[in-house]
Amino acid sequence: MEDFDLVGWWLECIDDVSDAGYRDVGLAGLDGDVRARSQRWCNEQLAAEASPYVKGRKVRTSAHAGNEGTNTLKVSIDLVRHHYDIDELAVEVVEARSFTMVRVAPGKALQGSPSARAAEIQRQARRLLSHPWVFKFPEAIDEGVRFSSNPDLDPDILPSWTARGDAGIRGGKLWFLCFRRVPDIIGYWSDLQWFPDDFRERLK
Repeated sequence: MEDFDLVGWWLECIDDVSDAGYRDVGLAGLDGDVRARSQRWCNEQLAAEASPYVKGRKVRTSAHAGNEGTNTLKVSIDLVRHHYDIDELAVEVVEARSFTMVRVAPGKALQGSPSARAAEIQRQARRLLSHPWVFKFPEAIDEGVRFSSNPDLDPDILPSWTARGDAGIRGGKLWFLCFRRVPDIIGYWSDLQWFPDDFRERLK
């Protein structure tokens, strides 16, 4: 049996939700527990000046309520999305219960030689992420590529979130993913059960 591609599934879940599938709520409009978890992980995993919770930052925050799927409706997961600028860089952070993802325009990450592209990706990682991962790049860095700092380490058994970071280029965006690892369990909490029922109702 083939190992389940957790990161690939998360990427698909994000792609499946269009802009119309999110409801603008603002940071203050998030459920209190959801906001607390979001702030804790964003402040821990993103660089000090890259978090949507930086005081005074203008952030547009929206949320999507997932569903367990039916014969006619594809399963989707609870997602929070933030849009804001860091200087001239437009940043999108997409969160679920089990991951934090940052997406930006690839810029020079799709220009020049493979080594120049890799250097640009590492530069952006240092700017956006709190942990100094060094990624293991493939020979070619183009649209659709994925890579990791520690590809041989199973995400389900990470000793801590810093043990592995993933990244890639998808849909014309450079993305970085941090696992929200909970050491007390094997795997991750369900991404279908992040939002409480009353907040889910508000998003309908």
